[in-house]
Amino acid sequence: MPANRSGVERDTKAAEIIDAADKLFLSDGFDATTIAAVSRLAGVAGNTVFWYFQSKDGLLGAVLSRRLAAFRDRMPTEGSLADRVIAALALLDEVAP
Repeated sequence: MPANRSGVERDTKAAEIIDAADKLFLSDGFDATTIAAVSRLAGVAGNTVFWYFQSKDGLLGAVLSRRLAAFRDRMPTEGSLADRVIAALALLDEVAP
């Protein structure tokens, strides 16, 4: 895959696109979010998203993968099962509409 033309690191630009998609998926929902809207919010040309992600579904996968990794990093590994479930529910409440 070629480097992007803006001089921004590929991982940085991909993260910016994921940030935009994450925000829009949460606020507007997956079906209502368009790649054009993600592009605008990320500050890139419309077709640029497809240089980083094969499809809108692929972009959703990247958003969910990042969220899952963050969720795992914040989950307590000690304590009772009840305490860990309550902690998981609190983390989920952070993204609940």
